[in-house]
Amino acid sequence: MATTSDVPRGQMERRVGDVALPSFGGMSSRPKFDISRFRAEQIAPLAQFRPYIMGANALAVMVVVWSTLTSVGGPWLYLWAMCQAGLTATVLYSWFHNRNFAGANRRTVTAIEAGSLAFALLWAFPTLELMPAIPVEAQHVVLGVCFITAVTGAFALTRLPLASITFAAVVSGALFVSQIRRGEDVDLLLGFIAVAVAFLMSLMSVALNRTLMRRAADNYHMNRQSEFLALLLKDFEVCSSDLLWETDDEGKLIYFSDRLPSLLGTSKLLLGRTLQEAAGASPTDQGWSDFTLLCGNRQTIDGLCLEVRRTTRTDWWMLTAQPLWGHAQEFLGYRGVIRDISLERRAQLDLITAKEAAERASTAKSQFLAVTSHELKTPLNAIVGFSEMLIAQREGPLGSPVYAEYAATILQSSTHLRNIIADILDVTRIERGTLHLVEQEMDAAEILEVAYKMCREQAKAADIPLSADLENTAEIEGDITRIRQVLINLVTNAIKFSRPGNAIALWIEHQPDGGLAFVIEDNGIGIAPDDLERVFEPFEQGDASSSRRHGGIGLGLAIARKIARMHDGDVVLDSVLDDGTTARFILPPVRVKWPQPVVTDEAAPEESSGAR
Repeated sequence: MATTSDVPRGQMERRVGDVALPSFGGMSSRPKFDISRFRAEQIAPLAQFRPYIMGANALAVMVVVWSTLTSVGGPWLYLWAMCQAGLTATVLYSWFHNRNFAGANRRTVTAIEAGSLAFALLWAFPTLELMPAIPVEAQHVVLGVCFITAVTGAFALTRLPLASITFAAVVSGALFVSQIRRGEDVDLLLGFIAVAVAFLMSLMSVALNRTLMRRAADNYHMNRQSEFLALLLKDFEVCSSDLLWETDDEGKLIYFSDRLPSLLGTSKLLLGRTLQEAAGASPTDQGWSDFTLLCGNRQTIDGLCLEVRRTTRTDWWMLTAQPLWGHAQEFLGYRGVIRDISLERRAQLDLITAKEAAERASTAKSQFLAVTSHELKTPLNAIVGFSEMLIAQREGPLGSPVYAEYAATILQSSTHLRNIIADILDVTRIERGTLHLVEQEMDAAEILEVAYKMCREQAKAADIPLSADLENTAEIEGDITRIRQVLINLVTNAIKFSRPGNAIALWIEHQPDGGLAFVIEDNGIGIAPDDLERVFEPFEQGDASSSRRHGGIGLGLAIARKIARMHDGDVVLDSVLDDGTTARFILPPVRVKWPQPVVTDEAAPEESSGAR
């Protein structure tokens, strides 16, 4: 067996709680047997039967005194009896104060061995000193009492071999010596019998002690291994992310790891509940219907993913379990492992979300390239074509009215191209966070009127009536250029998707929370309910067909909403397909100052009169 010095430091043991566990490297050698604990267990029966043994000893002393009192003179008999009484009282006093010998040590064992030697010497006295002076009949009584005492004492001290052998040897030796002194054959035979009995009792004591020692050592090692396995399992439960659980034949929990309540976020009593009840799961949650089906069929559960809903989040468990069967093949329940895979599941969902976002970004990029190339190609064709015609001078000399039309077309196409590039740059600056607001106060009606006038010619060219109600107004705070850009984008978008003759109305609306909304209402083609949020994505349009009957690259609404949200507001759409759309550019109350109501002259005298 390896000692402490044989094992390198740090590999001898590790501590779990208050119990030291041997390392895996030391498991090949059996742990050292605690001899002091074994001695305490050996001495405990002595303490239990000590009053009876001392009672029997006192009775034997009285028999000897009664048998020899009339024939033995002098103080030796009384002195012997007093020594027996004193030693018996000492032993009983020690027993009363330390009955179980729970803290038995070498000192306790030595005290018992010394006591047994003292009793042995006292019982050797009658056979050696009193026998010659007493009658033959009394001698037989004394010999019988001493022989019985030798056997009884040796048997009582069997668990302590040294004490047992010493007691039997001293008392039996005294009997043997006394019988030799008498010199008769029968006496010699009795002496040899006494010695043989003492020798057999000694052998029995040694053999019994070895058997008890081996049995105690085996029990100690078995308990040690059981303790180690139990603590190792506990250590595994503490350090591992897996949780152990076990149910009875009705599916109710009879055991679970200590971390299960904290994992569930509850302090309720979980014993006696089913796993589904403990988790607070609904049968409709993912995996629980399969769990119920497998348990009902007494089948193995292997890597079943369960959804566990919480108040603020959703957790995921990976469940593995085996059915338990008794000796008669009766079903006892399930025992298994729960692994919390919430982090892995969320990471998986995040990867899926990121993949979908990447796919959408790739689609948006492809759509951006397709749309932008188409939109850029159209004005560039006009610019290049009419520029070539100007260079070729095919329609007469320069200064001819037809060249003015060419120049106007080139200017219009160049402006359109510049606006497309400006929208792309705005989106890029907003996404990068480099677009900053230059805030100032302005009149809402004035900025709406500016947007109306800038879009009036475009509406007139499209044969769309455009009107603006500027009576309701308020002071607003924000970036004038960007707010005007939002309004122009919304009005332009309404004109683009309206049919000739369909009117467009502009007005200012007082919101219930004190905010302000610029309202642009058209009677155009409308937007399908499923597309109301999609149209705010970059490069998306309400009409996404391949024919692309309406121009633009789909950045107007995206830019409008982003600028509105930079002002802590929003752009929202209410639309009915084929019946028109209402767009609202909403500013929060903190950016709006509504005018105070004016008190008329007619109401003033009445108020004054009432005050008086």
